[in-house]
Amino acid sequence: AFNGDFNLLDTPDNILHIKWENLNESAELIVDLEKMKMDIEYTEAGGVTVLDTSIVSK
Repeated sequence: AFNGDFNLLDTPDNILHIKWENLNESAELIVDLEKMKMDIEYTEAGGVTVLDTSIVSK
């Protein structure tokens, strides 16, 4: 997906949403700066994987 098209999507000020698309594959990063949370979703060989993570502050 990272060799494909890059898009920075319109979101509220506290959200960063980045998406890459290449043929049938894609990868997305969604960061919520208010909730300190990020989600990563990607496709691989027709399957979808979602990683739901909280950002750990030090």
